[in-house]
Amino acid sequence: MMILGIAGSVVFFAILTLHIYWLLGGRAGLNLALPPDREGVVREPTTIEYIVVLLMFLIAALLPLVSLQVVETPIPGWLNKAMLAFGLTLLAVRGIGGLIWSLLKPTPRAIFHIWNIRLYSPICVFLMISYAASLWHVCWIE
Repeated sequence: MMILGIAGSVVFFAILTLHIYWLLGGRAGLNLALPPDREGVVREPTTIEYIVVLLMFLIAALLPLVSLQVVETPIPGWLNKAMLAFGLTLLAVRGIGGLIWSLLKPTPRAIFHIWNIRLYSPICVFLMISYAASLWHVCWIE
């Protein structure tokens, strides 16, 4: 269980690093990560949106480490469990829902939807499993 939780944190830190690269002006892979709107236009996030996403990924990366007691924080145990359960739910919706959403898109699909089927949704399902393992650890092993 501990290995799954730590592996999920490593993946979140890798995603966080990629978003920092994009915030600082890097463009490699950005066209693959942004979904088009209804008109097919891809809009790049604003600086504020990037910062919010970075904070979200940082918290998401730290939650399993806190629950596994790899990182010490003053967060009460009940709040950590609640945030893990909330994150688990969001990752399930994003992973499974995102996969269904992309599979229902007509072909030819936008490049985002192709990568969503191949990479993004499977990563979310893995992260969901990682959060479930961390939540299991904090609820049943402690």
